Amino acid sequence: MPPTSCGCCWQKLKVNQINSSSNKSLPSLEYQPAAGAEAHWGLTELIAIENDALLALWRGYREPNQWWSRLELFAPIQLSAKTKGPLKPIAQWDLIGLGLAPDNWEAMAEGPRLGDGRSTLLLASDDNFNPLQANRLALLAPLRSASCGKGRP
Repeated sequence: MPPTSCGCCWQKLKVNQINSSSNKSLPSLEYQPAAGAEAHWGLTELIAIENDALLALWRGYREPNQWWSRLELFAPIQLSAKTKGPLKPIAQWDLIGLGLAPDNWEAMAEGPRLGDGRSTLLLASDDNFNPLQANRLALLAPLRSASCGKGRP
């Protein structure tokens, strides 16, 4: 994929798929950050979650100390799917705007289930040996509205 106009970051991510049973290549998929992402965004983590959906953690940085962090949810993809153009996220969350500390968020894993059955997500940020940054862990859980049934993930 071509770099952005600044030449330092990638606008898209290409994922090559291989069928583990037959060892045959499947169609490649492309992902890109949601519209409006700054030029200095980069994908730091991509994980498969329940129902074969994908969750992407994007982060961005601009000197002297400006951070962005976004989660994006991608719908499940059929292994035989042929896509036209980059896949678009079906939901996205501005993590800094939701209260996460502005920092180098770059690791993500599924966290433990809560007592009420909700799933959680664990995010991590390291300090890059920089005294102006901190090592951080964040445990995220979805809010539940009155319309959600008890025990739903």
